Amino acid sequence: MIGRDFDLREARPHLIDVGALVQGGRMTVSWSYSSAQYARGTITTLADAYARALGELAEGR
Repeated sequence: MIGRDFDLREARPHLIDVGALVQGGRMTVSWSYSSAQYARGTITTLADAYARALGELAEGR
């Protein structure tokens, strides 16, 4: 991720922010969240499920 869309001193515009970029045929996904709001494991579980769902879409399931 290059820079942020908001100042860290301000209220977050969303509880979870997911950004994606496709470059050179590869997709990179970044996750931004408040560690005061969510445990890292919760976001990791969500990100893993997201990656599986994207993989299934790419495979045409």
